[in-house]
Amino acid sequence: MRMRVGKPDGRVTGEEQVALAAGFGARLRELREAAGMTRARLASLAGVAEMTVDFLETGHRRPGRTTLAAMAAILSPENAGGVEAELSGLAGGSLRPGWKRGTPPGERGITVAQASRALQLARDGRALAKKVHGYRPSAAAERHLQRADAAVKDAQADLRRAENLAAIGPRIAQVATTITGEV
Repeated sequence: MRMRVGKPDGRVTGEEQVALAAGFGARLRELREAAGMTRARLASLAGVAEMTVDFLETGHRRPGRTTLAAMAAILSPENAGGVEAELSGLAGGSLRPGWKRGTPPGERGITVAQASRALQLARDGRALAKKVHGYRPSAAAERHLQRADAAVKDAQADLRRAENLAAIGPRIAQVATTITGEV
């Protein structure tokens, strides 16, 4: 397993960069060229910046799971799963967890409590800026905050439902056992 020596945002330095470029990056470039695509075309189809494809191919950025899956599907639609597995293997310990926008916080590797705290910090910062500097957020910033607030509330409701189901699960099993007579 490779030790991460780069930055937490996906940028890479040192030996990890050399290993990523030689394995993952070289194979990604081979697949892209075999598909007859430029970096710009692959980036456009995968929903990333052209610089991201360049950094991935040269080992300067760790691949994320979501980006990797998108590129595998684009480069080899008939064997996307196989290509994704191959590229994941080549990335090894450098593979970053990825998620799509709208993925619930609990599935991103953060807890609902962490998402709630981040939202509260954003609200507090907005209130402080408004108080101290007379800052009035843009309509877009307000919409983003409202969406984040709604997402956190949805996640909290989902968590409560899951906790309720977990609490009644043993009781349901007990009733089912009683009805069917099976252990």
